[in-house]
Amino acid sequence: TSMRVVISGVRYLEIQLYSLTFSQKTPEYIIKLSAVKKPHSRIIYINEWYTDALTIPENAVYYIIDRTKEAEYSLTIFGECHLLKLCLGEKTHHTICAEIKANSIFTLDTIILAESSKIELSSHLVWNMSHARTNILALAKENANLFLSGNMFVDTWLSGYYAHVRQQSILLWNSAFIRGIPKLSIGSGEGDAWHSCTMSQIPEEDIFYMESHGINRSHAIRIIVEGMLEKRLQCFVWLRGYKELRSTLLRTLQKI
Repeated sequence: TSMRVVISGVRYLEIQLYSLTFSQKTPEYIIKLSAVKKPHSRIIYINEWYTDALTIPENAVYYIIDRTKEAEYSLTIFGECHLLKLCLGEKTHHTICAEIKANSIFTLDTIILAESSKIELSSHLVWNMSHARTNILALAKENANLFLSGNMFVDTWLSGYYAHVRQQSILLWNSAFIRGIPKLSIGSGEGDAWHSCTMSQIPEEDIFYMESHGINRSHAIRIIVEGMLEKRLQCFVWLRGYKELRSTLLRTLQKI
């Protein structure tokens, strides 16, 4: 069976293939194609100290990769924005505030691999049908001291909004310290808002399973953590600089 599909002018393409029969001679398929055009897409890399304000225009999609050690800036979002914040190195300090307008989407993924970090991430929903997600993954190495604060504010009388804060902290060493405080300030009950905060070590049963297959403990932990990082990077796989981005994270992980 051969199939050729040519679609132009789209950013995303999803193909789902369903088999209706199990006969090897006469297979029948249903092909479902869904393509969404994303005009005015833009990729922004922030590599140095940044204190300016960014505005995401309406009907635009921005992908922002922030690799600064220190940053303090604000975002005003009328369209769609995916921000990947990497906190790598010895000492980092970051404050990011986002204001989400009507029918806008803001997704913030933060990966922390630092010895000492103070992270404050705030999203403010000010119009109906606005969506905001904040996902924080903190990996605390030896003697790490991390302070995390994911904040979500929803104005009064809003409806149809979605506000989600998730903080996941993994203690890789017993000497590590993490303080995580997710905050919600909800002025309206006409939407969906929730938060979660977990703090744990890597489950011993996962490590034992890999050790039973001949993988030593340190390598097993690294493989598990790599899987967590890959999950956070899924939205950015298609970027040209993805391989370099992934390599940077893996090199930092090897130092833990």
